[in-house]
Amino acid sequence: MKTLVVRFWLAFALAVVGFHGAWQGARLAWADPEPARWAVVAAWLAVLAGAVAWAGYLLYAADRQAGRVRRPVRAYDRWLAAQRGGRRP
Repeated sequence: MKTLVVRFWLAFALAVVGFHGAWQGARLAWADPEPARWAVVAAWLAVLAGAVAWAGYLLYAADRQAGRVRRPVRAYDRWLAAQRGGRRP
């Protein structure tokens, strides 16, 4: 459980950094629009989306383990099954 909390805070921190990078990149790209600047914004948005998905997965895994999932999320269930060697939860 302790590692789950650490991983969640790591994912949250990565999402904050991704949001900051995307926002700063967008400000620079709006001031001087170049394709390279928009590529940097897209990369930071990918980091942000990945970190948010990871944090959501970690919360879902904790809720599933505690038996508090009312509506299953298929993508997260597949991710959990892949980590368990293909077995469904």
